[in-house]
Amino acid sequence: MLSNLQPLKICTPVVGEVAEFLDDDQFDGRSVMTCGFEIIALYWHSVRRGQRNPYTAADIHRMAVADYERANGVDNASNWRGMTNQGFYDDMAAHGLAYKIIPRQWGMIRAYLQAGYPVFFGGVDEKSVYDLEIKECPYRWERPAGSPDYFHIILATGLDGPDSLLFRDTANLADNGKLRPGPRHYRTSSLKWYGLTAVLIPTWMPRV
Repeated sequence: MLSNLQPLKICTPVVGEVAEFLDDDQFDGRSVMTCGFEIIALYWHSVRRGQRNPYTAADIHRMAVADYERANGVDNASNWRGMTNQGFYDDMAAHGLAYKIIPRQWGMIRAYLQAGYPVFFGGVDEKSVYDLEIKECPYRWERPAGSPDYFHIILATGLDGPDSLLFRDTANLADNGKLRPGPRHYRTSSLKWYGLTAVLIPTWMPRV
């Protein structure tokens, strides 16, 4: 996973997003279960803060579709296979991406964001996501009666207020069906997630 580890150091705390990110809408009439592959592709297409990002949303989407099909078969509307924890590790490894699994503790998550590292949240309970800009949960789809809770995968990309972080989210759609541009400001006190939490290690950051 990681080698040549260095201790976490915070010199000048990073305020705002830790890199230059783009947005991508995961919904295109194919599988609705692509969020994990989309958010990893979104991260892959980020660049160092202050640099011009040369990529496009189409670049992100092409990579996500290819990764989904490699893992889950044909990417179409009838395919409801998503991403497991192991699937996350496999997808990261396929692209040579480094990560560090950390405890699910807000203090540690904020410390890594302060130091410039984006943090991946897996197994997020959709009902627990509260968008502070629109003042409600951003996911409008109805769950069939008796269906299990829906879970999502999002990326924390920076610091915000004392009870919120900045996130990139490939499924935050407005009433017109268009993706709301990021970063999104999500309340942390209500956020529940049950899967892994991993710090993503960009190539321009030391391996902590």
